[in-house]
Amino acid sequence: AVMTSASVDAGRAYLLDQIGTAYCIDPRGGRIVWKVSPDGKKALGSNTSSPCVVKGRVYFGTTVGTFHILDARDGKVVRTLDWPRDDKSEPVLPSSSARLTFSPDGRYLAGASMGTVQVEYVLWDLRAGPARVLARDRSPAGVWTSFRPDGQVLAFPAAGKAVTLWALGQGKEAATVELPLPAVGAVSFGDDGRLLAVPARSPGDGKVTVLV
Repeated sequence: AVMTSASVDAGRAYLLDQIGTAYCIDPRGGRIVWKVSPDGKKALGSNTSSPCVVKGRVYFGTTVGTFHILDARDGKVVRTLDWPRDDKSEPVLPSSSARLTFSPDGRYLAGASMGTVQVEYVLWDLRAGPARVLARDRSPAGVWTSFRPDGQVLAFPAAGKAVTLWALGQGKEAATVELPLPAVGAVSFGDDGRLLAVPARSPGDGKVTVLV
């Protein structure tokens, strides 16, 4: 059974079934172009994430705790990344509660995955090295990640009403920006990277305000 949304790219549809088997379908003739089960015998049921297709690559995670990158042309596995997490009751990057962000130069991949207990913010250097857990948060201000236009800083929510700025070159937290209201969505950097716009919601009247 298919329990997640499909992605459409270059006239083809990409989707996953409930055990993490990926399909590429030609909707014009209803033909399956390729079918791949990267987790093999380790595959688990229940939820999987919706696939994301970017520049000829198909990205998705599964309940096994792996994140797969496939070649969109033939379904061959380009790379499999391990998600370093404790909570495997939810799939890696479930589409309903998580976000995936590429750095502008395509080198880094940042993810935020919401489990039953906490949210984990993870960063991969796609050129080399394992994933790095940047933070685990039981009461985040949201579930998202955002890169500065120059690709040198990653922003993600901190506990309560705050945003963490992570310096990629230094590999450490650069600053924490305290907010007067809880953030309700991903931040946006200005073109020069100096301004940071944050959508926030007032707990009283529920109005959304953009904080700069």
